[in-house]
Amino acid sequence: MAAAVLSVSLWSCDDQSSQAFFADDELPKIFMEWSNVQVVEEGDEIVFNPIVSPADGANFSWTINGVEIANTRELRHVVTETEDFVLRFDVERNGIRTHRVADFMIRRVFVPKPYNKKSVAFVNAATVLMSDIHWESITHLVWASSAIVDADGSIDFIGFDRADIDIENLIAVAHNNGVFVLLDVAGAHNSLTAGHFWGSWPFYDAILDGARRTTIINNILAVVEEYGFDGINIYFDRESVNGAFAEPTAVRAFFDEIADAAPINNLSNPEQPFFMTMSMYIGWTNWGLLPAVAPVNDRFDWYHVFAFGAEDLTPAPHSSMWQFTSNTEFWINNAGIPADRMVPVAPAFGLKYDFQGETDITWGNLWMFTEYMSFRDILATHPNAYQVNSLPVGDGLFFDGFPAIDEKAAAVISNGWGGMGLWKADFDANDHRSLLRRMNQELGN
Repeated sequence: MAAAVLSVSLWSCDDQSSQAFFADDELPKIFMEWSNVQVVEEGDEIVFNPIVSPADGANFSWTINGVEIANTRELRHVVTETEDFVLRFDVERNGIRTHRVADFMIRRVFVPKPYNKKSVAFVNAATVLMSDIHWESITHLVWASSAIVDADGSIDFIGFDRADIDIENLIAVAHNNGVFVLLDVAGAHNSLTAGHFWGSWPFYDAILDGARRTTIINNILAVVEEYGFDGINIYFDRESVNGAFAEPTAVRAFFDEIADAAPINNLSNPEQPFFMTMSMYIGWTNWGLLPAVAPVNDRFDWYHVFAFGAEDLTPAPHSSMWQFTSNTEFWINNAGIPADRMVPVAPAFGLKYDFQGETDITWGNLWMFTEYMSFRDILATHPNAYQVNSLPVGDGLFFDGFPAIDEKAAAVISNGWGGMGLWKADFDANDHRSLLRRMNQELGN
């Protein structure tokens, strides 16, 4: 591969005006786009041209693994390193210092890590940080809530223009860690709970027309090829109203057509497959999707079951063990999907009920007395919540702690299912309380 130039765009800064005045003890600020983890190849040129303010009287130093390589504000460095390295930019002005640090990884041939069961992390494309991803604890990553299909067939690609995460770089980091990355193609849904919006089926509406189906598929595959994704995950609309999916043959045609058009081999390593996967929500609405899924059950490599978000008029767990097992078995028993292709997914968020003394609770007003919150937010106020599955907050706060994760991972193993997932990794803890790390450990990976 030809050498590339890694160039960083500048941020504007009004205080660069010649009229600006700065005190001697003012902290210099560094303005530039900066990712904490980046992947390069030998021969690539790293170019950084940051704005520093105030810069008068400032001293600059760029170091790799503690060895200075430049003492100017701008850096141009041709990569000769053969091992991963740490790049650091220091600014000193009148004894006051500030700095930026980034880990640079040397691109390696993508070799998937071995595993006992799939450990799938969904991440929120719009907000996830590199530091949210526990590469050592996952085998597959889904760039979720990212390609949202509108009713007119257009696609909103979310998270592809972020300054802090470059998709190609994220995929390269994943590959260096032996992890596959899948593009999530979905209908409109809540990015915290994965719940679809009631009475809204833009994905379904879009694929009713054959020409629109073709355009959607071509646009998806163009993005897959441009960024080097390892697969596609389809998260279709939820019927939510009986009879809404009046044309299941059109849904089935879309599933067949995208499976036919998808690459056979991985774009980064032709020795590996390109994956086609699907995510399904839980509940009676599964019957609306069943006529489209059952005939194509051999076209997809595995199926995620979002076993969470089950609200009730009486406070109860939204992600019970019963939901986890029964909804997975639904697709095995009714769609004929082999058990080893099922990957049920646990939530990294909780549901709080707070009726505030109200006794007339109905399905029409339940939303007024419930609140969803990330597992990370729960831990912020209840640091030991990971040890349990519920807390006596309001009329009950229900979530998956370690006891639930352990029980569900055990069910995956005993039933011969293909693995387990977590929605979403960026809602999880970043320390020993991480659900993802616990899940991966209990799966025997």
